[in-house]
Amino acid sequence: MKKFSIILFLVSMSLFCRSQDLYNKMNMGLIKSIQIPNDPERWINMLVQGDLQELKRSVLANGGIYKYDAGDVASIKIKVKYVLGLAASKSIRRLETNEHKYSPMNDKMILPSHTNALSVQDGTCFGGTGYNGEGVVVGIIDTGLDIAHPDFKNTDGTTRIKYIWDQRPNFSGGTQPIYGYGMEWNASAINNGFCTSQDTGIDHNSHGTIAAGVTAGNGNCIGNYHGVAPKADLIAVALDFNNFNGSNADIIADAVNYVFNRASALGEPCVINCSFGDYFGSHDGQDLETVIINSMVTQQTGRAFVCPVGNAGGYPLHLGYDVSSVDTNFTWFNTTGGLISNDVWADTNNFKHVSFSIGADLVDNVNHNYFFAGRTKFRTIDSIPLHTNVRDTIFNASGNRIAIVNFYATIQYGNTYDLWFDVVPDSTTYQFRFMTTGSGHFDCWNYYMTSANLPNQSQYAVMAHYIAPDATQTMATGFQCSDKTITVGGYTNRNTYTVSCIDTLTHTYTILSDTGYHVGQIWNQSSVGPTRDRRLKPEVTAPSQLVISPGVLSEMPYMSSHQCWKVAAGGCDLVANGTSFSSPAVAGIVALYLQLNPTATWDQIRNCIIYNTRQDSLTGSNLPNNTWGYGKADACLALHCSNTAVSKVNQVVSNLNNYPNPFNETTTISYRLPSDKDFKDAVISISDVLGNELKSLPIKETEGTMSFNKSSLKSGIYFYSLKIGTRTVATRKMVVL
Repeated sequence: MKKFSIILFLVSMSLFCRSQDLYNKMNMGLIKSIQIPNDPERWINMLVQGDLQELKRSVLANGGIYKYDAGDVASIKIKVKYVLGLAASKSIRRLETNEHKYSPMNDKMILPSHTNALSVQDGTCFGGTGYNGEGVVVGIIDTGLDIAHPDFKNTDGTTRIKYIWDQRPNFSGGTQPIYGYGMEWNASAINNGFCTSQDTGIDHNSHGTIAAGVTAGNGNCIGNYHGVAPKADLIAVALDFNNFNGSNADIIADAVNYVFNRASALGEPCVINCSFGDYFGSHDGQDLETVIINSMVTQQTGRAFVCPVGNAGGYPLHLGYDVSSVDTNFTWFNTTGGLISNDVWADTNNFKHVSFSIGADLVDNVNHNYFFAGRTKFRTIDSIPLHTNVRDTIFNASGNRIAIVNFYATIQYGNTYDLWFDVVPDSTTYQFRFMTTGSGHFDCWNYYMTSANLPNQSQYAVMAHYIAPDATQTMATGFQCSDKTITVGGYTNRNTYTVSCIDTLTHTYTILSDTGYHVGQIWNQSSVGPTRDRRLKPEVTAPSQLVISPGVLSEMPYMSSHQCWKVAAGGCDLVANGTSFSSPAVAGIVALYLQLNPTATWDQIRNCIIYNTRQDSLTGSNLPNNTWGYGKADACLALHCSNTAVSKVNQVVSNLNNYPNPFNETTTISYRLPSDKDFKDAVISISDVLGNELKSLPIKETEGTMSFNKSSLKSGIYFYSLKIGTRTVATRKMVVL
């Protein structure tokens, strides 16, 4: 049934896509959403960019709902049958829904941190003047939070939570906000017992409650664990992580709009923490969800947005390389339930001369028997009409069909190809390969690329041309890739803690320790950047491993009886891991900063956080890099930063490439500096995957090339960066064979 549905979708899409100019304005998510299910009366939520006055007239004239706008992007709700009419308007530039399947970023269960927040709270940092987040709103967009937990209450028992909007269905006792779904409660309703929202989390993990506690918990429950900004006001939005689909694809933007608007009504500055994400997409921050969030962050002072980089560090999630005309390179994709589906992303000027094909190999690792069974014809992106399904078939030498292959291409954001292919095999005995030749570059992210148990070249000679997926660009996509967002990586917080498990001999709480955790060392699952367009991410790091913070009290009996090693002594807090919890630590620092500087602009906030970090022997001095960013977040240093002394963050445009890549002995690095005046301080720096600088090559001209010999470098992945003084302008990856 799944195969049939996908093929039917692709065939119907080919018939439907006659007006190519209309579909050029849509992303793949919207194209799918208006086709499946085929119901023109169905309501759909979209983000639309263009002339907002004209858009609003059109939406209302067709019985739709115009919810809000920021910048030149609006959030609307309209019936499917009117979507093409909107796209036909010359005043509309882009229409999108969101295909992301967001999930909380705590791949395992996980306060605070050595962010130097205590010295800010007790006044040590400022000669007796303390800051605790009072008069600042912390927005937590997550799984909800435990309104009953003492750490979110004042000493008189009243709530510190100003508002909760629960986007999930089946709640009562509140009011429905303007967005048309979910239920909202204010502080009065919470204090009077009318609020029925609860942090249900996922598998008893209290995700939103832990995140809120890291940022703003006050330690009232047992006094052991305090958040970074314990006097901040709280506004929470509970997402429905089980219901992300094309009909409600703007719920994240709705949540951001809600929190900022409520904070503005309170007359308080606001920082939002979003500890969730998705790893699949363009990784360039150009999607409309990110664009409208950027507009909301920047439309007035006293606003900031913080999120985690992700928890896929060390996982071979990414495939990206410079395509060579000398050889045909390939990568295997494992079948998943009889289907392979993948998106390939590339700048339009980097993919026009790439030829690609899908092939099939019979792979018998037990008997080491391998042979190539067949492939589709090689195509270029220009040979696939945009927004039209192109179907091909793989046959073996005997003429028997091996698989059906479908290609579908769109241009996103005006300069990015999204090539989507899927393989519907007749047999799962084959490994299917994505093959390339020509010249150019592409990237893709997929969990099902083959990186282990590969035959060697003596067993299968073509493995000389195999490109394995890597773990060098494992960060989450979407708003994590925005220049307006502070994206946070994670390091180990502690290696010893006391849990609620009772030692049967001493009748005392058990102290757990793990000498394998090196306090302050980067967490091995913290994702790394850069973005697809090679911008630095994350910008900063904070503790993410073995963090202790409030958990949902009603869940504590279950946790104590089933997983007591995750319950901290005292029974109020949980122990957990994930960049989900390094992110709210930095959001807490932002709250302290906003208490001191309530009218700071987004870039002043961002710069004071990321340019005033700590470096130590574990981060090394060769920063920034795509593991540590600029270093470890430090509240005291950030608050000593002067608003007026910090310049805006500018995205520097430069050219930096090398060819061939991968290479055996020598490669040529080409570069162009952004300014004719910079070359006296400019170098090309070569570093390993841990950020250790191995070589520094001086630059003598503003534009040119230099030959680089691998010399003593072993086979593996390395990075080369264009640096001007202490500033890293651009970073690229190269592979030594």
